[in-house]
Amino acid sequence: MPHVSLDEIEQATHRALVATGPDRGGRPLARAVRVAESTGNRICGLYYLESYCTVADGRIDGSSSRW
Repeated sequence: MPHVSLDEIEQATHRALVATGPDRGGRPLARAVRVAESTGNRICGLYYLESYCTVADGRIDGSSSRW
């Protein structure tokens, strides 16, 4: 299995979020995915990236502290 750095995970996650729309919350969410992956909590990390990118119900909002 190839090794992917945490920096690469965060950057790729942010690019995916910006490309699919929820860019206002993209930076904090990309950071959260990085942290989840760094601690082995994959269920909250890349595992859900596709779901994060397809959210259309307003859960991702960079102007709010709640998601």
